[in-house]
Amino acid sequence: MEWIRAFYAVRIEDGSLVALWQACFPQRLCTGDRYSFLRLDSKLFFITPDEVTELSEEEIMSKKNGWK
Repeated sequence: MEWIRAFYAVRIEDGSLVALWQACFPQRLCTGDRYSFLRLDSKLFFITPDEVTELSEEEIMSKKNGWK
């Protein structure tokens, strides 16, 4: 089984969708990999076994780097 990773950015005030990011390639559901989020000060990171990615409010709001 495979799944598509997606992130939804929602407005805190009313819960409306601000932006969506979706991975280009599916992932295997049965892997033992651990994915997590980490907040350091005012920064938010998404961590996989292979990479660390910062989720930037500026990129989300300006729809850059795959955000739609």
